[in-house]
Amino acid sequence: MGQKSSKAQTTPKRRSVSFNVKREPAFGITQVPGRKSAQDKLISTNVERLLREQPNLNIQYSPQPAIKRKPSKTLQQIPSGDKIEDSQSTDKKPKSLETLEPASSSPPSFVYYIDEATHALCILDSKSNTWKKNMLKNAHCTHPTYSLSSFGMSVLRDEILASLHSSAIIPVDNDTIHIVGRFHLEYKITVNSFKILGENSLKFSNPTVCYGDKRIYFLSGEKGDGYINACVEYNVETKSWISLPDLPAPHVNGSAVYLQDSKNPNNFKLAVIGGFSSNQSDQMNQNISIFDFDEYKWETIPLSESPSETPLPTFIRAPFIQEDDETLLILDSEGIFYEIDVEKQKLQRAYGLYAVRDMNKKRIISYQKTESNHLLMATKERKVVINLQFLATETEDLAAPSSPQRKKPSSDYSDIKVDLNRKKFNNVL
Repeated sequence: MGQKSSKAQTTPKRRSVSFNVKREPAFGITQVPGRKSAQDKLISTNVERLLREQPNLNIQYSPQPAIKRKPSKTLQQIPSGDKIEDSQSTDKKPKSLETLEPASSSPPSFVYYIDEATHALCILDSKSNTWKKNMLKNAHCTHPTYSLSSFGMSVLRDEILASLHSSAIIPVDNDTIHIVGRFHLEYKITVNSFKILGENSLKFSNPTVCYGDKRIYFLSGEKGDGYINACVEYNVETKSWISLPDLPAPHVNGSAVYLQDSKNPNNFKLAVIGGFSSNQSDQMNQNISIFDFDEYKWETIPLSESPSETPLPTFIRAPFIQEDDETLLILDSEGIFYEIDVEKQKLQRAYGLYAVRDMNKKRIISYQKTESNHLLMATKERKVVINLQFLATETEDLAAPSSPQRKKPSSDYSDIKVDLNRKKFNNVL
């Protein structure tokens, strides 16, 4: 008699789940103070069980000290002729800013550009005459509301890098750069770190920008399909925005400078020149707009010069600075210097300065006036070979980018240094 077979009892298979895999959220979740984690609860349960089984057992639990991580060096000085090395990854929290050397309150002493292919911020220090590089794709990011996980930081960093090409970039000291576009960012050079201060703070794009007295001024720009003449001030110290009276007309892609009043040293003014006043026919703005903070209003000065100098010069994102004698100096698209006398309301050629050749073949990325009274510019070539032979005497102390004595990060970019000390001769092309 055979054994009676019983019906096999089957149970549904459960999907295996690994509890060792930790899912990273897009934005990190901050631990609530006083709440025990799962690991703390497990340790507490095991200790209580051991004490019940062995009452005489003396158990002491001391938490392990936190591992101190050394901050990575994200910005390295590049000695003359050495190869440029990439900065290390900075996904980890950067070194506390309190432990760093305080940044100088003096104006920035560098020019910069961002290599769009590698997302590298390249800086030329005018004092040490050396290139430095930060890899922005490795930059640390902080959000004002969320504690970011590694994945959340990576997502935010990608969005920041994608918005840089349409953002206004304003250095405010030798360690701090403000970036205003889709995000309002405060970037620290020494720690390669982005800090979000706001989002969509500026309601128009492509502004003409200048900085002075710890304030950034955004002067006209694009909104929708047209140009607007809005004027907005951002206070770097109080982190606050205020609106100023609108400009008489837009100066889109123009130039601006924050200047001291020659008659009243305690009063300052804004001067805006060049750019476009309309996008309908690319009409140039042929006036100088001056804002007086004491009178709190704009004044318009028509561009006037010698009748033989026609047509009027073109100023598109041109270097615009104030000389030591309070004269305004500007470089036009053909490489010719002009000076502006605000009191006499006159624009004329600045005699005694070298003209910069082939400026129409360059796009100026950034510029600054050095302590040695030179104009230092970082430029990008427009697919042409730039001949700097004429400026050999001006750039001798700042070797040409192709010189083997000093390497620059990218062959598409170059730096030009022009002496602003007046000579006893006229402009020479």
